[in-house]
Amino acid sequence: MRIWDRQPAELGFAAANTALSALTGLAVYWGLPVRSLWIDVPTGLVAGVLLLSSVGLVSGFRRALLVSRVAGYVLLVWGFLAVATLVLGATLLRATAGIGGGDIVRVVALSVAFAAGYWIVYPLVLLRWLRTHRSGGTPS
Repeated sequence: MRIWDRQPAELGFAAANTALSALTGLAVYWGLPVRSLWIDVPTGLVAGVLLLSSVGLVSGFRRALLVSRVAGYVLLVWGFLAVATLVLGATLLRATAGIGGGDIVRVVALSVAFAAGYWIVYPLVLLRWLRTHRSGGTPS
């Protein structure tokens, strides 16, 4: 089956997964000046699973829906962890060091909005689509 014969939703989710993989890598590898392996490794895994899901959806791989479901759950867990880390980190800085004010609130709010939108809402939409698109494990 050619790429243009695939369902538009599959191609849309494949494109969205590719874009989200790039945005995740950009946000973490370029946006964070100081990182550790606790951030680098999960980011690489999340980006890799999203790219694998995209390739599977476009190519019509037999287990593409399974890989996409795994990618959705991995991304959802990553999103909850990221939002919790951002909020708890900002709270800790504000309570212990007095660091804060309007600028830090704005940065944390934008970061949480990014994380919630792309790493929590999008995987919920993807998982919902996969649940309604279930057709014996292969895309139709």
